[in-house]
Amino acid sequence: MVVLGHIQRGGKPVPQDRILATRMGNYAVKLLLEDKTGLAIGIIKEKLVGMDILKATELSNNDRKSLIQVYKQTK
Repeated sequence: MVVLGHIQRGGKPVPQDRILATRMGNYAVKLLLEDKTGLAIGIIKEKLVGMDILKATELSNNDRKSLIQVYKQTK
C-alpha cells in the first residue's frame, strides 16, 4: 500500500505526488479497459500492481508494514 506523501505529511502535493497519482490513475484505466475491476492499485518493488481490493483490506498489519518497508526502500 502506498500513502501519497502530501496526505501523510499534511502539506501540499509535491511533483512526485502528482506523478505517482498520474501513473496510478493511468494504470487503473488500463486495467479497466482489460475488464479488470475491484482492484486496489499500489507499487511493489517499483512496479505498479493491482490487488483484489478485498484481499488488500484483509492484509494484516504485519503485511502492510512489509509493503510500506518495500515502498520506503524504493525511494
